[in-house]
Amino acid sequence: MYGQQERHRCFEYDTRVYATYGAPEDTTVYVSAQLTGRNEWIAGEWTGNEYREWAHTELLGPGRGWYFVRGELEVGSGRYRG
Repeated sequence: MYGQQERHRCFEYDTRVYATYGAPEDTTVYVSAQLTGRNEWIAGEWTGNEYREWAHTELLGPGRGWYFVRGELEVGSGRYRG
């Protein structure tokens, strides 16, 4: 039988990003990146899953160098063969 089954998992991680930019001293700069993907196939009916990954940080004033970034990865959302 086919149906909605969650194999959903979330992970948090720390990494770094290199940034060089100009900004006034009192300016907040937001840096973020996001990646998403989806797989679909037929196994008696349409089945599939997807993932999302994003990382973000806030910086203040002008900057140049490596910065700490908090990342999150979400995998396994979808419909799986039961």
